[in-house]
Parts: sequence; structure tokens; C-alpha cells
Amino acid sequence: MRVWYFLRALTVYLIIDVALRLFGYRKVFNTVVARARVRRGGSGGDAERIDRALGTVRRYYVNRKAKDCLPRALAAFYLLRREGLEPELLIGVKRFPFSAHSWVELDGKVIADQPGVAADYTPLKRMSA
Repeated sequence: MRVWYFLRALTVYLIIDVALRLFGYRKVFNTVVARARVRRGGSGGDAERIDRALGTVRRYYVNRKAKDCLPRALAAFYLLRREGLEPELLIGVKRFPFSAHSWVELDGKVIADQPGVAADYTPLKRMSA
């Protein structure tokens, strides 16, 4: 079962990463949100397995030196929604030194990222499907 979560996470992550390069943020984001509808009869999901699978994907596939927060967040958002859960996609900024970051939260818990990221960044946009 762990292998299944890993393969799904890797596939979704790779597709989103490549699509961001080819089509840009707006088109990819709109497509992910449109397709990330909760699957009928969803199992209620296992957020922890998705979190671990995306962590494993990150260890083995880091394409742009830590600039993978957006594809990782979009992949987590998509996978959690497909499992029947209600995650939130957040995009935030840090003032000094200036940086932007995206992450996913489920019931106030950060998924597929460092737990303290929510404290480091001020959310500018919060999206739930």
C-alpha cells in the first residue's frame, strides 16, 4: 500500500512540475483545482501516508533546488482532495529576507512540508476547493 501512495504522489508531482514549466501557474492551478474535486465514495483518506509519500518524492526528486514548494503543495492538495479530505492551499510571504512559499494544511496541520512553515510566513491567499 505504501508503494501505491508513493507512485501516485510521484506521478502527480511530476505532471504538475512539468506542467508548471510548460503552461505557467495560472493554467496549472485552475486545472488542479477543477480536477481536485472530492471523489464520490472517497475513503476519507490517509493524510499521513500522503504526507510521507510526498516527503519521499521530495528526497528523490528535487528538480529546482528547494524551489519545489508549489508543485509539492499542488500535488498534496490534489491527492488529499481525491482521498475525500478538505485541505487548504496557502500562499504566503516572509518579510525579511523576502521570500514566498506555498503549503497545504489539513485541519490546521501542515502536510508535505516542515511543520513550522505556517509560523514563518504570512498567508496572502487561502484556497479550498
